[in-house]
Amino acid sequence: MMKAKVGMAFATIFLALTATVYASEYNFYEQADKKGCASIITERGQDECARVQRAKDDACSVPVQCDVDKQERLIANYKDAKERLDRGQVADADKDKLKDTVRLLKEALDANKDAARSGTSKAESCVTARENVQKWFMETGIRLTEQTRDDALRLRKDLLDKLSDAQRKQADAKAKRDAKPGDSSAQSDYDRATDEMRNAEKALEQFNNKYGKDIERYASRLIDQYKAEKESHERPLTEARNRAENCKKVDNMSY
Repeated sequence: MMKAKVGMAFATIFLALTATVYASEYNFYEQADKKGCASIITERGQDECARVQRAKDDACSVPVQCDVDKQERLIANYKDAKERLDRGQVADADKDKLKDTVRLLKEALDANKDAARSGTSKAESCVTARENVQKWFMETGIRLTEQTRDDALRLRKDLLDKLSDAQRKQADAKAKRDAKPGDSSAQSDYDRATDEMRNAEKALEQFNNKYGKDIERYASRLIDQYKAEKESHERPLTEARNRAENCKKVDNMSY
């Protein structure tokens, strides 16, 4: 009876330790159907990803408009009006009106230039934030998936080995019990071995419910998804870079 209690206590401790090992990770099968940060295989990874994603959303939600063509047209109009005013190529009755036009055009050009200088910084912050998201998935998201996959495969192999050992011991105990039908000690050994085998089966079942049985396949799907999403995010990244370049051009225009 004492042996049976010890065996059950050990199995209980083993199950508790096993649950602790993968309590913060998700089922690969379920995660493979999710997108973005929600698909990350660990809770900590999801939190880290969400922080990087929020930083990108904040940086890229700021409107930035730097219209190079519009600024060029304004400069041309400003230079033309100023030249006519400087040369006196305007009737006295229209001089004040032309002065107002020159002033307003100059104010518009200055405002656009100031906005472009600020817009350059905002657009570059968006570019950096988008690059950080891509970098996180390529370096951290994939690494977390691979590490969790490898840890899960090692743990599953350990559980399978323990189950195989428990099945062997239960079969041996059954053979000894059957050879001595009236032996209470043999019956006790058989009961203990059966309990340990059931606990090993339960541990493997809990593991499969947590991670899924086809770990490698769905981990590969997650990794492929992260690589594919990087390509799909190249367009908004390019657009953010173009906005930064346009703002630099406007800021560098002279008039």
